[in-house]
Amino acid sequence: MEDTTCSSPELPRPFEKISTKFILDALYQKDLSETIADAESQPTAIKPPRPAGQAVSAVELPEAKEYFRIGEAAEILKVEPYVLRYWETEFPSIRPMKAGSGHRAYSRRDMELFLKIRQLLYVEKFSINGAKKKLQELRKQASVEDQFRQKQRQSLKQLAHELKELIHLAKSNPGML
Repeated sequence: MEDTTCSSPELPRPFEKISTKFILDALYQKDLSETIADAESQPTAIKPPRPAGQAVSAVELPEAKEYFRIGEAAEILKVEPYVLRYWETEFPSIRPMKAGSGHRAYSRRDMELFLKIRQLLYVEKFSINGAKKKLQELRKQASVEDQFRQKQRQSLKQLAHELKELIHLAKSNPGML
C-alpha cells in the first residue's frame, strides 16, 4: 500500500462545509509565503505575484507636454496603439484632435482619462461596460463635489463681506467698543 501523505495541504472531505474560495485562498497564501521565503533566500529569485488591488505601475505624464501622439500615449500607458483606438470607440468622452495628415493627438485630459480607464480595466479588472458605469459615477460624484465647493465659496464670500462690514462699522464708531 502506498503512502498517501504529501506536503500539500489536506483538501476537505465532501461532508465538510468549506468554500472553494477558502481552499484556493489558503493554497495561494501557502504558495505566496513559500515564494517570498525563496525570494529572500535567493537574491535572483522571481518576485511573488502582486496582490489584486495594487496598481500595475505608477504612470506619470510629462509636465511640459500638452498633446501626445498615439505612439507616445501607448508607450506611456504601456499598451498597444490599437488598444487606444478601441478605447476611443468605446468611451465617447475621449476625443483626440486629428492633424491634417490624420494623426491623432491626445490632450492631457484624454491621457488622464486613459489612465483611469487603464486602472479600471487592468488593475481593478472591470469589464468595458463596468468601466463605463464607474466613469459615469465618478463624473456625477465630481459634479456634486463641484457644487458643494461652489456653495462653500459663496458662503465664505458672504462671511468675508459681513466681516468687512463689521470692521467698517467698528472703525466708523470708535466709541461703541
